[in-house]
Amino acid sequence: MKKPFKGGILMLLVVLILINLTLNGCSNQEGQSNTSEDVVAGDTLYVPEGYQNKLASLQLKEVVAMPYFRSPFISVAQDSNGTQFAVIFRESGEIDRQQLPVTYIEIINLIKSKVGYKVYLPDGNFKNLHLFEINENLVWSYYDGKNKLYVDKEGREIEPFIKKN
Repeated sequence: MKKPFKGGILMLLVVLILINLTLNGCSNQEGQSNTSEDVVAGDTLYVPEGYQNKLASLQLKEVVAMPYFRSPFISVAQDSNGTQFAVIFRESGEIDRQQLPVTYIEIINLIKSKVGYKVYLPDGNFKNLHLFEINENLVWSYYDGKNKLYVDKEGREIEPFIKKN
């Protein structure tokens, strides 16, 4: 007498898990924010509601948004003179503004000049250049799967995870 094939049940479970991940885990709806400290794959990016209106009230125009999965949200913006700033929106509602001595496009060109690194800009589904706050300093982070580069706001290569005494 043959035993029933148990592989069918396993296959059904795998298919159900994949459907669940596709429908629930991969949503990335604009306007949602994630304030949880526990970030997992499929979480939405933290984007504070109304941040563009707050930029306008500061008389700034956004150059590029640099969202991450949790606070702070950083927007690179410029004033009417072309001076660029990192505008940092914190979960507490506090907004910090730091002038960027090296512009966004200059940072891109600097990274491109390093051994021909290819910078993917945020207009596609993938980007490999981010602006983070690490150890209370603004840091441009580049990673293409092979090459990793950290640059401070002045455009100097740094190792941001080493605290200075």
